[in-house]
Amino acid sequence: MNTRSIALEIINDVLNNGAYSNLSLNQKIKENNLNEKDIALLTEIVYGTIKNIMLLDYYLEPYLKIKKPEPWFQNLLRMSVYQLKFLDKVPNYAIVNEAVNIAKKKSKAKLDKMVNAILRNIIRNGFRSLDEIKDEKMRLSIETSYPMWIIDLWERQFGFDITKKICFANMETPLNTARVNINDEGATELFQKYEKGLLSKNAIIVSSSIVKLKEYKEGLISPQDEASMYAVEVLNPKSGDIILDMCAAPGGKSLYMASLMENIGEIHAVDLYEHK
Repeated sequence: MNTRSIALEIINDVLNNGAYSNLSLNQKIKENNLNEKDIALLTEIVYGTIKNIMLLDYYLEPYLKIKKPEPWFQNLLRMSVYQLKFLDKVPNYAIVNEAVNIAKKKSKAKLDKMVNAILRNIIRNGFRSLDEIKDEKMRLSIETSYPMWIIDLWERQFGFDITKKICFANMETPLNTARVNINDEGATELFQKYEKGLLSKNAIIVSSSIVKLKEYKEGLISPQDEASMYAVEVLNPKSGDIILDMCAAPGGKSLYMASLMENIGEIHAVDLYEHK
């Protein structure tokens, strides 16, 4: 299975089945023999498509006339439009050909011809201008793919100018970070080997795929965002504490709490959704 087919599987899993993007991505990387270049492309397509989903739908709207497209078909178009818009180093013809080939394998209704037509029309006509959206808040919502209810909430709390800064700041690509198992004897060596995180005292910045690293396979590090780690550090759990984690899935914060507690105490980790 090639990189873009894997990307489509992950995006389908996240958008249609409620999967966690990071867990699904790491699982697919483990299952498939991908080199670093393929992993980088896969990661870019998956996160980029999900993060820009409202903007991608805005670009597709004039061309996608099917009222209820099959989820895989819509997601294939989304990820293809993302590549056309944001991945300058990938030739347009390669993006279109890959999308058409995927559609041929997945559809008996000749949707590959529609994929080809839609993508080539976008290439020919250019991307729809955001200037068509006259309402400033709606334009911010579409451009940054934040729903209006969040824009409205933040505007009431912070004002529109700060809301705009928050939205665009969150669109920036985050650092690839891992949490160091501080209870392991090799923790000090890892902090010397890798660049330290910006927010969390126990984070390191990694340039390659974390799940491919020897330290990950040996249980010395775990993939975790610094914001997630920082939330645990603000809580400041101590040995002997009894903690209820009510939104625990997939479990990264619970495990970090256990580490800071030196595995002494109780953590009751629950989540509303069983599949998580």
